[in-house]
Amino acid sequence: MCVQIYIDSNLSIRTAGRIRSRAEPFEILPDFSPPRSHAASVISIGVALPGDFDVAHDLIERASTLASRFEGRWVAFVICNDGASSLPQAEHAMQRGGTVFFCEGEDVAETLLELAARERVDILILGAPERRRLLRRGTVERVVTTPRNFDVMVVGQR
Repeated sequence: MCVQIYIDSNLSIRTAGRIRSRAEPFEILPDFSPPRSHAASVISIGVALPGDFDVAHDLIERASTLASRFEGRWVAFVICNDGASSLPQAEHAMQRGGTVFFCEGEDVAETLLELAARERVDILILGAPERRRLLRRGTVERVVTTPRNFDVMVVGQR
């Protein structure tokens, strides 16, 4: 399941066509994909937001700047089962002009690949993992090595 949220011109949070107050509890709604209103030549940037606010902040700034340079749009993906812990990251992304999708997914890499394809992103920005996992392939490695129709940018941590 996935829900699109964004801040409208009155700085109200909107979800899938209805307004909700900031105090209203967050809920996961059925898949929602808005009609594509941008020209085919407009670049689209996607960014996967991690739980760590500082890392998410850097990735949001990178996505926002890149989209601005190319006069494109950008979207942020939050893959989680409880949206509450990532609300500060989502709010910051919306304030910087991004559209945010909260999505549930058992397999984070697979969910990111599906969302990026559905939203027709040209570049997906991921944060570099802090440490290597010895026993299983990490999300970033799985996204990078999977055949796809978009580029992946892995941003190291400062």
